[in-house]
Amino acid sequence: MRSTVGMYLHFDGDLRALGLTPSKLRAAVKRGDFIRVSPGAFLDAAQLNSTPHPAELRHVASTLAASTRVAGVVSGSSAANLYRLPLLKSRLAEPVTFTRATNGRTTAWVRIRRAEISPFEVTTRYGMQVTTLERTIRDLADFLPMHELLAATDAAMRQGFDPEVLPTSGRNAMKLRWLKANASDRAESFAESWSRFVMLQSGLPTPVLQISIYDEYGKFLGRVDFGWPEFGALGECDGLNKYDGKGLANGDPEGAIRKEKNREFGIVELGWELSR
Repeated sequence: MRSTVGMYLHFDGDLRALGLTPSKLRAAVKRGDFIRVSPGAFLDAAQLNSTPHPAELRHVASTLAASTRVAGVVSGSSAANLYRLPLLKSRLAEPVTFTRATNGRTTAWVRIRRAEISPFEVTTRYGMQVTTLERTIRDLADFLPMHELLAATDAAMRQGFDPEVLPTSGRNAMKLRWLKANASDRAESFAESWSRFVMLQSGLPTPVLQISIYDEYGKFLGRVDFGWPEFGALGECDGLNKYDGKGLANGDPEGAIRKEKNREFGIVELGWELSR
């Protein structure tokens, strides 16, 4: 990721060397050709918007630029983004967060969080000092609502994070105990995690995640997001890209819909109740 961002990130000194004077640079920013991500640091707008995840990449660029001039450990949403944990776009529009033991001035670009941090809670990622996954999840528990926190923890577990290491007493103890009981590495998206949270809060039994369905001959029919085998019930959470160019059937929306309908028909024919 750092190498990708490095290709797109331009500092004002480099741009001046290419003949882009301060007045020309201001004009380019005003036109939308360049995006200022930190004082003296810019992204080429066309390059950024051609990437699959521009909001995430933009915040990484802001983090990388800020880390060259701010002392501290990248933390909170900024650390979560470096771990590629799913976050709402509104979180990525916030200033880059650093944690350190001393005070610092919060600006439109950088938020300084004063807190003690152990050397064992710090690692290196993309050349920057970043909070570990455990510390990142604990920090996120300070401000994220539970459905967002569950999605982040599910994603962290897919990277090998074990929620059992989270404390069960102290700050946010209730949130962290709930995560230990309910987070899963089998959730595959923010939407699935959010859906599961709503189910659990509604009093539904805990579903089996990514349940495989076979017909009476042992033929695999498909994998479904949520299942309650004891009730013969299944649930699907359709993401926005399921039927678009990045979805099924090699980018063919009509083929994707047709394939999904055939899959659904085969599953329902076996007696399953399928809800979306």
